[in-house]
Amino acid sequence: MIHGTRGGVDLLDGPTSSLYVQGGRLVTRAGTPVVGGAGYRNVSPTGVSTPGVWWLYATPALFGYRSDVITSSARPGDLLDRGTNDLYAIAERGYAVGWDPCGVAAAAFTLT
Repeated sequence: MIHGTRGGVDLLDGPTSSLYVQGGRLVTRAGTPVVGGAGYRNVSPTGVSTPGVWWLYATPALFGYRSDVITSSARPGDLLDRGTNDLYAIAERGYAVGWDPCGVAAAAFTLT
């Protein structure tokens, strides 16, 4: 997978783009998934941010685990605010996402 900020991934797109949408996912011509999102920081592997330099990272495929749903209560009477007749509920689920650390790479790009 290729990961980076949206601005970094946009560098891969252009007149000679190597990206396209396949089944709702952004991929390279070779079929490698590409992820660009707001949750990525544009920093070097050592955590340094340099103006005008965009960082993209490549990792093996991601894997993920999710927990069971945890609810605030199974009894509706526990969740009812009788003063306003509102029913409140909370449902939570934990996620863990990772990748095999073998084969991780970083690449810096600049616009000229």
